Amino acid sequence: DREYIARVKCRPWQTFDNSTLAMIKKGAILDGEHAFFIDLVPMHRNSKSSNRYFHLVVQEGRNRIVRRLWDHFGYGVSRLTRVRFANISIPEELDPGENMLLNKVDTRNLVSCVGL
Repeated sequence: DREYIARVKCRPWQTFDNSTLAMIKKGAILDGEHAFFIDLVPMHRNSKSSNRYFHLVVQEGRNRIVRRLWDHFGYGVSRLTRVRFANISIPEELDPGENMLLNKVDTRNLVSCVGL
């Protein structure tokens, strides 16, 4: 699984009711395959902002899948931050392009998770 925080561009008056969220979470057919969110939860609700924040999880890593799913439903993603990959949480202080060393337990879990 891949876990993200997404900043989604929308109008200040737009709301995401339960039916809209359910439709987006259910996903769409992209490139002939079903793409969907395993989890999709709204975060901040600042009605004056033209952005909405979502915590989301996808299972697959197809190219730009998160952005393409939101785009399919008419919303653009202006910021996408990965916070977890498989069972490894990514520290907030880790900047883009930086890396971190895994301890032995995390390494074993990751190897097991990807089937090696």
